[in-house]
Amino acid sequence: MTKYAVMLQLKTEGHWLAIRLLDNAHGDHDMHRYTGTQKQPAERFAEGSVNEVAPQAIRYLIDHWEVIAESWKS
Repeated sequence: MTKYAVMLQLKTEGHWLAIRLLDNAHGDHDMHRYTGTQKQPAERFAEGSVNEVAPQAIRYLIDHWEVIAESWKS
């Protein structure tokens, strides 16, 4: 694997909306928050190989999805 993207979405009013994205689309392991439907600038998520960081990104969203969702709603 060389590239990955992991996204957390919420279904609201019948539509799925992205609320958090972790990827390495531009070479770095980045996290994007969303404000409403607007993707915010990248923040560094982690350092390491794709094979190390992609599972960390998945685990992060699994472990923190409720807090992320509540933060996005407010």
